[in-house]
Amino acid sequence: MILLAPMVKHGYDKNFAGALIANSSDLSIILPPSIAFIIYGNITSVSVSALFVAGIIPGLLTGLGTIIVAYIISKKRGYRGTQKRGDVKEVFLAFKKSIWALLAPVIILGGIYAGIFTPTEAAVVAVFYSLFVAVAIYRSLSWRDLLNILVDASVVSSVIMFIVVFAGIFSWAASVMGVIDKAAGFIVNVSSNAAVMIVLVNMLLLVLGMFLDAISISYLIVPILIPVLSSFNVAPLWYGVTPPLPLVSQHLLLGSTFLLPQT
Repeated sequence: MILLAPMVKHGYDKNFAGALIANSSDLSIILPPSIAFIIYGNITSVSVSALFVAGIIPGLLTGLGTIIVAYIISKKRGYRGTQKRGDVKEVFLAFKKSIWALLAPVIILGGIYAGIFTPTEAAVVAVFYSLFVAVAIYRSLSWRDLLNILVDASVVSSVIMFIVVFAGIFSWAASVMGVIDKAAGFIVNVSSNAAVMIVLVNMLLLVLGMFLDAISISYLIVPILIPVLSSFNVAPLWYGVTPPLPLVSQHLLLGSTFLLPQT
């Protein structure tokens, strides 16, 4: 909502603006720090730090592709946005004011890569650092605002955790009953070609992504995929870095407005 209103105000089509924001938000799953990588690493025992490093280049390439598509469509439709440009002094002052906020990813990623704290602990560090910056530096957060934030966070987190808990129970039950082994064996027996296997799995994830969130799908599907990937000698690290197709399915549904004529 922060980005949509100004884009519409400056002449961008509402559908295009919404699709662009939805597409660009997918980068938060690939570029570190990524919650999806932490969940995937926890399920597969793959190093989260390795996932973070491996996701940098694919994330940058995905972002570059989004920029190119958005630029071409904007040129074609005559979108120009605001014509105001800041001079060097204004840019420097803006950078100076935002330096505390810009240090957040440096502290988080630097602490993880330096081995100071784990990715899970980094989340706690990020929260307290953000609170310190908002309350002590920018003074943009009151105690009443903080209370409202805690309430909203609790509501959102509880909904997600209910889904995660039941997905975990389902995975445990499927493992105990042998469903995971049978499902993995079925996928392996469909074709001996690794490329065909990847296509079939991606098609499954594409469909599931239209109904479930990525974290729930990870708990449901990843335990089945690990033995399949192992049988085809596909490294779980590199498979985990590929753009998550549950999000890509939503990306395609929302991004399809890129191809629609302006209305």
